[in-house]
This record gives sequence, C-alpha cells and structure tokens, in this order.
Amino acid sequence: AEDVNTITISDDGSTLAYLAENVISVYNGSSKKIAELDDDESFSAMALSPDGSALVYFISKDGKDKAYGWKGGEPVSLGSYGYGFVSNGGSVFYGVNDKSKICYIKNFDDSTKETLGAYYSLYGITADRRGIIFSSDGKYRVFDPSFKEAKTFSADYAEIVYPSGASYTLPDVKSFVMYSDSKLYRV
Repeated sequence: AEDVNTITISDDGSTLAYLAENVISVYNGSSKKIAELDDDESFSAMALSPDGSALVYFISKDGKDKAYGWKGGEPVSLGSYGYGFVSNGGSVFYGVNDKSKICYIKNFDDSTKETLGAYYSLYGITADRRGIIFSSDGKYRVFDPSFKEAKTFSADYAEIVYPSGASYTLPDVKSFVMYSDSKLYRV
C-alpha cells in the first residue's frame, strides 16, 4: 500500500489494518478493503482484536463520532463512539459514547448494548479485551461480561501495576493487584 496514514497490528502479529488514500483495509495474507471514507468523513482511530479477527474503526462526520465493527463481512454501525476496543471474534466491544458513558456491545449487536457508567478513567484491560477496570461516578469498578453488573471496590487512588519497561495486560479481572495508600492489594 502507498500513502499509508495509520496502521495497527493485532497482538498476535497475524493481522494488520491500515488506512491509505481514504480506504481502510485489513491484511492477513491477502488484502481486503473494509471501507472507503467519503470526502466529508475524517478518520480518528481503529483497534484490532488481539487475534486479528475483528476490527473497530472510528470516523467523524459533521462533528459527530461514529464507530463501525467488522469481523469478516460488511462493517456494522455501532453508534456514536469516539474511542474503544474489541475482543477476539468481536464478542465484546467497549466504547466511550458521545455522552461520555462507557458502554459495551456483544457481538456487534446493538440490542445487547449496556451502559456501565460515566467515563472517568480506564485503568486496565484483560489480555483478551473482555474485561476492564475503570473509574466512574467517583467509584472504582471492575467488569467482565460474565458478571451481572460492574463490581465496585474502594480505594483512595488506583493504579494497575505493570512490570517495568514492558507492556502487560491483565489475564482476567477475577483477581488483580492494585496500588492504594502506599500499599499493594490483591483484590
């Protein structure tokens, strides 16, 4: 591809997605055109699932953000989101909508959309991108789609502890370590 503007690579290295000359393409042995942006659309971001099987991309048109999900067929409109990420196979999409709320959608099916809370900060994400740790409405929360609702925990300050000099994602959110009040806690 020539004149590549943006590129993202799946965590396993099998797939890459890129924007070149207003066309979003996915390459995993052969190139596949996913979408072509109109002249009045501006591209803002994209994210691949860890295994490269699903993609979300974000565009702006007339000052409004839109998200689209792709997992092999035609892209599906996900709604008004300016940021987000997707799990393997597109089983879970997390996004921050135009009302600054964290939402999730299962399998790119809008009828499954749930709101988790007002977005403040995202602290951690599981390796398969199915679970998150975030703060919302002045509380710290942890969520995985296997939970019935986000679980709340209390802390003066929370920061996910990563190994120095390495990128690390949480294997799950059933248990995690956090730093609060100058101490490490297993939650």
